[in-house]
Amino acid sequence: MATGDAVAGDLARVGREVVLRGLTWGTSGNLSARAGQECFLISASGVRLDDLAPARLAMCAVSGPAEPAGPRPSVEVEMHRAVYTAVPEAGAVAHTSALYTTLLACSRLRVEVDMNTDALAFVGPVARVPYRHPGSVELGRAVAQRAPRSRALLLSNHGSLVWGRTLDEVLRRTEALEFLSRLLVAARAARIPLARLSPEDVAAFPAHP
Repeated sequence: MATGDAVAGDLARVGREVVLRGLTWGTSGNLSARAGQECFLISASGVRLDDLAPARLAMCAVSGPAEPAGPRPSVEVEMHRAVYTAVPEAGAVAHTSALYTTLLACSRLRVEVDMNTDALAFVGPVARVPYRHPGSVELGRAVAQRAPRSRALLLSNHGSLVWGRTLDEVLRRTEALEFLSRLLVAARAARIPLARLSPEDVAAFPAHP
């Protein structure tokens, strides 16, 4: 398990990439990673993800909302905690507001992945979480119900949440989800019907390492 200092460095690096790649804006979004089996580091409230110095990270317990070490954590800390509790293999979580992904989150369109090999390989099944107020325990519960079967979640009328084993996996999946969302919005705007792969092809699609 990586040390707290190493995790803090990775959070700062990936946070910069999230902003550089246009996957969130301003102080929107939050990022976390495990710093041990029973704790995780998360971006503090009101900070930009491209400015995650160690003093802008809060250490929180996975098991419960004990007083965090450091600054006040993001308002979405319960959503991150819910993922780590429901999915023990989760090592990192990102909540972002990329434009096209958020556009789909604000719609009621289904986000299918069986028309594109990159979506199958790098996004996987996308689950929609019904609207619950940001930062609420109810939102955390709704996320916990869906995270075990999907690493990419659309938070209705809100944005997205992605989890993975590493921060780099989370960054890649968040970027791939935005690419998929742009593809779906562009196809719909141009009235281009998408050719879906057969269930047999999807079932036989090679797992990406």
